[in-house]
Amino acid sequence: MIPTESIDVLLYTSMHNYAINTPAPGRLLVAHPELDDPNFERTVVYLLAHNEEGSLGVILNRPNPTAFPSFDSPLMPWFDVVSPPQMIFDGGPVQIEAILCLHPDADLAAGVRSVDVTWDNPEIFAGKIRIFQGYAGWSTYQLESEIMAGGWFVVDALPTDVLNPEPEKLWRSVLARQEGDLQKLSEFPDDPSYN
Repeated sequence: MIPTESIDVLLYTSMHNYAINTPAPGRLLVAHPELDDPNFERTVVYLLAHNEEGSLGVILNRPNPTAFPSFDSPLMPWFDVVSPPQMIFDGGPVQIEAILCLHPDADLAAGVRSVDVTWDNPEIFAGKIRIFQGYAGWSTYQLESEIMAGGWFVVDALPTDVLNPEPEKLWRSVLARQEGDLQKLSEFPDDPSYN
């Protein structure tokens, strides 16, 4: 007898014809165009961790034009060297007081590494760092459940995704570079009632 979970996977795959990849550090989660959670509507999440304890990532396409470090903050020298656009990004709804500074690093499997903001030499990262306030997090098997329900697509990231200079276009551009039905979703209207 086939377990019910296997049937669900097969039905989901054949009905939607979307490639299903396994979540892993360095991959992207792309929100389904009809995902109605305001925290994740039309988002692209870069996965930093995915294991038996859960998943963690940052939203790559939510720059926050009103978030700035205070002048006496140890973060201020780092803010001066961020990749354009020069903003702090809303990384997700979890621990919004937490700050993550990421920069591409081809030597690491996840493609990014954390930066110690107390270090005195931020200028060596000029134009190669992005600052996120908060992060996205899922408990054990929660992300897999949301993927199975059709809320997320898991796709491979490009090296340019983390520091994309046009984050507002990232959701559509990530979908547009996929194949088949997933590519077609890049044209999904902002308001489906106009379709």
